[in-house]
Amino acid sequence: MRTPSLTINAEQHTRLLEIDHEEKQIHLEPASAPNSALSTAMQIGAGAVGSLSIVLYISPSEACALKEVCGKWLSDATSTEISRWIFFSAGGLDFALTNIYFAFYSLPQLTAYIASQPTMCAKIGKSLLLSLFTITQMANEFLVAKGTGSGPLQLAFSSTGAGPAAIFTGVKFATQDIPYLTSKVQSSLLEFKEGRGATLIPEEIEFLDYQKKQTVFLTHVRANRSKLMTQVSSLNMTEQAELIPFLFEQKAIPEEESKWIGRARFVAGSSGLVLISCFFRPVILNAYDMLAQYPEYIGQSPILKATLAGALGLKAIYSGTRLVWHSFTSSYDALKNILTGRSVEWMAWQLHPNLTVITGLMGLIIAALSYATVSSLFENTYNGVEENREMYRAGALVAIDLYHWICFLHLYDLLLSRLTSNPKENFLLQLESEIKRLEIMPVNQFKEYYQHLPTGIKSLVNGKQEEKQNDDQETHINIEPTKKTPQSWSHYFGSFFRREHESPASQSKQQEAKRPLLSFGIK
Repeated sequence: MRTPSLTINAEQHTRLLEIDHEEKQIHLEPASAPNSALSTAMQIGAGAVGSLSIVLYISPSEACALKEVCGKWLSDATSTEISRWIFFSAGGLDFALTNIYFAFYSLPQLTAYIASQPTMCAKIGKSLLLSLFTITQMANEFLVAKGTGSGPLQLAFSSTGAGPAAIFTGVKFATQDIPYLTSKVQSSLLEFKEGRGATLIPEEIEFLDYQKKQTVFLTHVRANRSKLMTQVSSLNMTEQAELIPFLFEQKAIPEEESKWIGRARFVAGSSGLVLISCFFRPVILNAYDMLAQYPEYIGQSPILKATLAGALGLKAIYSGTRLVWHSFTSSYDALKNILTGRSVEWMAWQLHPNLTVITGLMGLIIAALSYATVSSLFENTYNGVEENREMYRAGALVAIDLYHWICFLHLYDLLLSRLTSNPKENFLLQLESEIKRLEIMPVNQFKEYYQHLPTGIKSLVNGKQEEKQNDDQETHINIEPTKKTPQSWSHYFGSFFRREHESPASQSKQQEAKRPLLSFGIK
């Protein structure tokens, strides 16, 4: 079916989404003004530092080209020298490009985060914590390089090159991930407390109320995003608009997803985590073995050494887990949509399908030969049953190749959003980025964000329909509490994990059943 051309104009507003003209008529933000010469020089310098990480693959590539279990097959087909350079280029270039990208954004993220702290003590304290995190992650790269037989110069360059990426990850931890996870835990605790019949203080009631609003809001955001994906190619921007009000112009009606689809998505994500754990194993074991060489500083406690090894590999573990989970669940959704005749919900794919396919294939070819470092670590650290060695080796090599491919695609996606000069593409990619930000927004931040939403979107979130009338009307919100049935701990904390793969519509219905229902009357 041919999708009709979509035009944004004031006539499209329905009674449910009445957005004032002045609220809607907000032009697309122009490209940011050029940074100062000093700021640009700092970003280029950080990118140059990130490029140093390429040296991590020098020694592993040389060893891989000579080993039967790694890359001698390529040496036999070409030559040892050519094979070494292929493995070095594939792995080192992929790893370095990722670090360069993060390096370019590490300093702006860092300066903005420190500047946002209210007091000088807070600025100093957060700077020290970020410095400590960065040093520990650089230390892990040092241990990885040492575990692959790198020389002193390679050790220094590879660990230094990982510094900007560690800064970027640390800032993301502090500004997004930790507040989001804290909000999720607080939500589960309050739901459990409410379900047990305990009395909630006003602040807790308000928190749960805004959590419900956020759930409904994201339900509509995802539904409208899905509808927008079917209209990208025929979309005509005849009028300038603001991001989220434009998205809600799609007027999509959320559909409840089958619980079996949600479970299949969870299985897909879990399969990715099982696979990527094969990559984590040699990285953590390498750090463990390296720490064991310094008993005078670390001691003999296996628990302490394992804890330190896990802390040193925190950046790799967290980024790998998050990227692989998202990629496997997104791939499942894409396959499901293709089989059911729906659009693939990836904005880069919708805007540039041919370029995306070519880039994906190129990234796959490069990533397929990027396993030299992990292969070397695996040979040095494997301590399991010998019969299972090949199985674990295959899992580790496939996992690192997959991880590099995912990073390559994310790099393509992010570069596309920064380099495009087409106003329509720039707007849609900004919208995609804004949706991702909203997906991981903590409840406390959503509370402030909600206050600035247009009244039509607030009405939709509150579940009431407003009639546009000439006279002002007074709206009354009546809270009608319902009797709660005490639930077990497993019910609430199980829902904390299930919420990641259940459909937004089903989440909303479950929360409606567990908390006081809101009824709205217009007087």
